[in-house]
Amino acid sequence: MNCKWEQDKAHVICVEEDSQIKILSEKIEQHTARLSETDLELLLQKERLEKAMNRVIELSGPFIHLSNNMVLIPLFGDLFEEVIMKNEHRLLRQIDEEMIDRVIIDFNGIGQIDERGVAALEHLIREFQLMGVQIYLTGVTPDHSQWLHQYHFQANVKSISNLGQAIHQFFTTA
Repeated sequence: MNCKWEQDKAHVICVEEDSQIKILSEKIEQHTARLSETDLELLLQKERLEKAMNRVIELSGPFIHLSNNMVLIPLFGDLFEEVIMKNEHRLLRQIDEEMIDRVIIDFNGIGQIDERGVAALEHLIREFQLMGVQIYLTGVTPDHSQWLHQYHFQANVKSISNLGQAIHQFFTTA
């Protein structure tokens, strides 16, 4: 049906719908409904993946007790600002609640480092230090060292070449 107005008169044209047009219209409606369902499924899947990614980022900086007052924080993945920011509050809270005074941050699991990640790490280290915590870095590779220098890392930390040496240094009696 088609309706066209000319001044105050309407012209209505009625055309019988043939079966092919009706079939095509039904198929279009079916595809539209299926696309709507698919969009919802994709949105739900995206939300699940975002939650999983956030959890992976949170797990990339675990808090491992080595003694009553010392912890190891091994970092995993690439050192980006998001990794530090997602873990910062939890780590600060745990250090405060558990009265930690020494933290070993291990770089063995770190791949690439970007400038904002270095700035966020330096900020976190300063927060630890304001709480009276001594920071030690271990596992820093030549590539890490170049990136840290390139991005002007200036935190006042002690560096120990590897985690094994750090553990030996802190837990071997003389």
